[in-house]
Amino acid sequence: METGKTSKYLKYAIGEIILVVIGILIALSINNWNETKKQDKQILKALSEVRNNLIGDSLAISNTLKLKIEDIEIQNRVIQLLNNDKPLDSTINKDLGRIMIARKIKLIPNGYSLLKHIGLERIEDLNLRNKLIEYYEISINLIETDTNDDLFEFVNTFLPYVRSHFSDWQYEEYGIPLDYIKLKNDDYFKTSLKVNIGNEESTVIMLTDGLKNIKIILPLINNYIRSND
Repeated sequence: METGKTSKYLKYAIGEIILVVIGILIALSINNWNETKKQDKQILKALSEVRNNLIGDSLAISNTLKLKIEDIEIQNRVIQLLNNDKPLDSTINKDLGRIMIARKIKLIPNGYSLLKHIGLERIEDLNLRNKLIEYYEISINLIETDTNDDLFEFVNTFLPYVRSHFSDWQYEEYGIPLDYIKLKNDDYFKTSLKVNIGNEESTVIMLTDGLKNIKIILPLINNYIRSND
């Protein structure tokens, strides 16, 4: 201070502080960049798992959809045969084993759960993000609700009726009524079939919509992975 060099030392100290601050900011930027790259890799990995899950879902839905459509056709045929007073034969017995069947389906949300944990907002493609939300938050819930309704009808309506009115019944194989004449004239049985057909037609719609969503999502995921890999 006596030699008048105070300003020189202050300028030097301020310069040192600025350099330290710049170094800290650069280090933070590099760390943030590394963290961003790490999270981007996690997103791509999760999307790859979602893609595998959706391929599995597509196969499960397609198989269940095919069987549901066949079940509806068989139930309509049974109602028509009963109304036309067709004699009991092995074909009718076989059809009676395919009415009001409960079709369980297991859809896999593992990849989507991982995406939600990482942060869906990190997916830059808004269309892909919205389609994933639509499928996993809406379509799957509707499919599960409808298939659970079918299961409820099977357990609470059909099975009790079978125990009282059939001498033998084998899931998907055959059904042998105790009294075929009474069965043909049983309006409760026919009405139950019609109600069940309505339930299953709703399930078919939900399954079809879910399958359509998957067919839209898969190309979006492939494009996103290629663009960001």
